[in-house]
Amino acid sequence: MKLNLGCGAKPLKGYINIDAPLTEASDPTIKANMYSKIEDLDYKPETVEAVKMEAVFEHFPRHKALFLLKKIYKWLKIGGWVHIVVPDLLATVDKISKTNDRSLRMFYFRHIFGPQDTLQYGIHYDGFTVEKLEYTFSRVGFNEFKSTRKGRWPSINFTAWKKEPLMDEKTTISNIHEMLKMYAKGRKSDYLINNWLKQCGGLI
Repeated sequence: MKLNLGCGAKPLKGYINIDAPLTEASDPTIKANMYSKIEDLDYKPETVEAVKMEAVFEHFPRHKALFLLKKIYKWLKIGGWVHIVVPDLLATVDKISKTNDRSLRMFYFRHIFGPQDTLQYGIHYDGFTVEKLEYTFSRVGFNEFKSTRKGRWPSINFTAWKKEPLMDEKTTISNIHEMLKMYAKGRKSDYLINNWLKQCGGLI
């Protein structure tokens, strides 16, 4: 079984193509086999061969993204992989700094922060570099990576594999907590982390 999460108007052959439940605000070009919020999906451990998320991962707040990766890691068979495409933060900032075309610069800002046409699916909640992606995915157990950086609108094509040695649940949870602490410096750090964990709900 292969999953194409957030398939939009680009369903893939050989995949279960999944996108968000349809509403009046939905893109009319969406062509999915199944309509569901990604965070509501659930599959048995080691039953999924591959997961694709193109222009999807950045639409999750960083705390929810970490627990989503934890779920995907659990679903994947040994040797399975997840492939994502996200905006390349550094390359996009570089393009902003090198052009005087105001219209182009505004589109690059949109590329970083999202079109913002809907609250969840139109906002980019986080920015990514190759190093950050490798570190983030390694926190939940992925241990082999490949990436390319390219595109007119700079993006990172990133693939991570689930290979032995496998990471146990206790270590994963500990790693996620440690990573969240990096985002929560200061007097309110405990409050922030507890609030983030409450927001994750069924993802945990």
